[in-house]
Amino acid sequence: MPAQSIRVNPAKMVQAAASVAATAEQVATPNPAAVPAPAAGSPMDAAWSAVAATMGTEVSQMAAAVATKGPAVQGVTSSGAAQMETMDEDNAELMRQVPDAGGPDGATGVISV
Repeated sequence: MPAQSIRVNPAKMVQAAASVAATAEQVATPNPAAVPAPAAGSPMDAAWSAVAATMGTEVSQMAAAVATKGPAVQGVTSSGAAQMETMDEDNAELMRQVPDAGGPDGATGVISV
């Protein structure tokens, strides 16, 4: 079996993290239409107004909680990709130091990483 090279693809990892960050940013922007605006008048409308105010507070809190997630995911992914790339290079060097033992069909059975 010929040696195979298995390598980390940092560009794809960082691209996926950027997509996650963009989605988190989009979700973190409160949508005013998410909280229905009740009409004034009846006691039911007053109760609905209180519910709508609570919903607005909850939406704002959830948006604030998500706002920091995108940049955090991007930072951790970029760092992790760089570490994995370095590890790949180190492992590949170690694998190059392993002598070819050869098998019955001349295959080494070594997978380079």
